[in-house]
Amino acid sequence: MLFLDAIALLSFVWILYYYLSTRLRSRLPLPPGPKKLPVVGNLLDMPKRLEWETYHAWCVEFESDIIHVDVAGTDVIVLDKYETAVDLLEKRSSIYSGRPRMPMVVELMGWEFNFAFMDYVIAIGNRWRLRRLMHHSFHPAAAAEFHPAARGLVRRVLDNPDDLLGELRHLSREVVPSTTYGLEIASKTDRYITLAKEGVDPVLPALVPGTYLVDVLPILKNVPEWLPGAGFKRKAKEWCRLALAMRDIPYTAAKQEIENGSARHSFCFSSLQSLKEGIEYEKHENDIRDAAGTLYGAGADSTMAAVANCILALLNHPDVLKKAHVEIDRVLKPRALPDLEDQELLPYITAVVKEGLRWKETVPLGKLIPLSEESISA
Repeated sequence: MLFLDAIALLSFVWILYYYLSTRLRSRLPLPPGPKKLPVVGNLLDMPKRLEWETYHAWCVEFESDIIHVDVAGTDVIVLDKYETAVDLLEKRSSIYSGRPRMPMVVELMGWEFNFAFMDYVIAIGNRWRLRRLMHHSFHPAAAAEFHPAARGLVRRVLDNPDDLLGELRHLSREVVPSTTYGLEIASKTDRYITLAKEGVDPVLPALVPGTYLVDVLPILKNVPEWLPGAGFKRKAKEWCRLALAMRDIPYTAAKQEIENGSARHSFCFSSLQSLKEGIEYEKHENDIRDAAGTLYGAGADSTMAAVANCILALLNHPDVLKKAHVEIDRVLKPRALPDLEDQELLPYITAVVKEGLRWKETVPLGKLIPLSEESISA
């Protein structure tokens, strides 16, 4: 009986919270969107896969580049075009860069270190320097220091031409730990590849609005783990352990190599070298660790997708592939592979690479944009 009473109480609190939040919400009109049901809103309409196709279809249906979805009381704004995203999120970022609280991912699963989940105001006040750290090491001039292992990819594809996507995935998962930590990846089953996969996999479904009730009722994060229905707490505890392992283990290994004098050039190496011993050292070192963890968790799949898209574009346009091959043969000596130093002599190849990045975006532009209530009402 106590369990049923608890469920009834939580249900009442949820309905009351939803009702009050709806009544107190800004009276300013929201963008159009699919029809909402009482209490759950559009929760039952939310797609489980290929979300961007559903969002785009809604935008076409309602003839709007911006639509509104209500996921059990959580307002979600979908932007369907690049120009719209730039106009709102870049040109007017001070208004529309707020982030929701996200109790499950940030507070329970341990992803507080990821600056992409930080609220705009909090980040400016406390840890906005994480973004500056990233820019310092990865702006175009500094990025020239990082030479991806493309030559190794070519050799592996020649040896194993039947698993191109597998080799591309290995390349991306090799490049990210190498550029971030200076660590060498030995194989597709390397420990650091496994760490990244185990850390990131749980967070992707947890980011979908409505997946966990605690995101609607943050007070639920305080319920004991043993309480029936609190399985999300037990899962979050394990997922937090995996997320922090992903953040801390490769960083510790990178520091050890730096101290031993065997470190290769990397984000951690250049960032730690710029620090000076003092009162602020530990705080800034934690920033470097957190920025590296953000890079490590976010970069692998997008890198693989970008290269795969470029290859697909070349296969679909053999005339472009032929012109690119002619330019390489004209500039390079027989049996030589191009390097970054050859880029100025290969304008057509450079244009092909840029067009490959433009042709098929690695992250759908119609994805959900998590915003705070203040950003939405603005």
